Amino acid sequence: MIGIISDTTSDVPSSILNTEFLEVISAKVILNEKEYRDGKEIQNEQVIKFMDEGGFPKTSLPSYSDISEAFKRLISKGYKKIISINVFSKLSGTYNMFTNVKKDLQKEFKDIKIELIDSKSVSLGSGLLVKKALNLIEKNTQFEEIVKEIKNSIGNKINIMYTIPTLKYLKAGGRIGKVSATIGEFLNIKPIISVNNEGIYYTVSKERGLKRAQTTMVDKMIEWLDGNIPQELYIGRTDDTETTMSTIEKIKQKLINKGIEIEKIKTEQINPSLLSHTGKGLIGITILKS
Repeated sequence: MIGIISDTTSDVPSSILNTEFLEVISAKVILNEKEYRDGKEIQNEQVIKFMDEGGFPKTSLPSYSDISEAFKRLISKGYKKIISINVFSKLSGTYNMFTNVKKDLQKEFKDIKIELIDSKSVSLGSGLLVKKALNLIEKNTQFEEIVKEIKNSIGNKINIMYTIPTLKYLKAGGRIGKVSATIGEFLNIKPIISVNNEGIYYTVSKERGLKRAQTTMVDKMIEWLDGNIPQELYIGRTDDTETTMSTIEKIKQKLINKGIEIEKIKTEQINPSLLSHTGKGLIGITILKS
């Protein structure tokens, strides 16, 4: 039997979180030096309140023990082959932590096989690979074929872009990459941000105003699809404010107008760990090509 492991920074879609053979391990969110398990002991509303009061949240990796225990839960249920899909190793030390756990587990359990996959993406870009692996398992696909399919999807078949009202949280967290933190907020210039194959945040485009940036984001994603039908298309968000939900409905309509079937469009709230680095008001699009 095949099991899957990931972590909350991958924003695994909520629709599959209760799958029997899936374990999702919580990263840590830190407010005022107190640690909380991402998505379990803290929710987005608490992080947003902390930010609104002038705070800057921090994050840290899942603990070694949490990762090890998650693997052991799957092993105890009879899953002898396990695929771990994690957020881009160049953006987080999570992948390296999983590597250390794998080495120790394979000394303890001689008959298990663990494949670690670096998604080379963030948030739903990693989460949709988890969902694809889950679907392949449910189709009784062989372990080696699943690994091959997932690795072939990395980079060329998956893309993520997002817009945010301010860059100050990315700057504070040191994750600004090639996106200028002085991009001209006083001129209301808003970037569309993505992640390249080196794990660096970069600017896809700069637009005057958030609405125009969101429209361009849709255009850029459709251009990237290049006539392909998306296997998965998710609109990610940090919050459920009236402004955010209204904007998402407008983005849905833009996608439909571009020829995307409404049944293909899903929405998901991202976890507190990513919110901690971006601030509220994030809206993004993640696509996995067929």
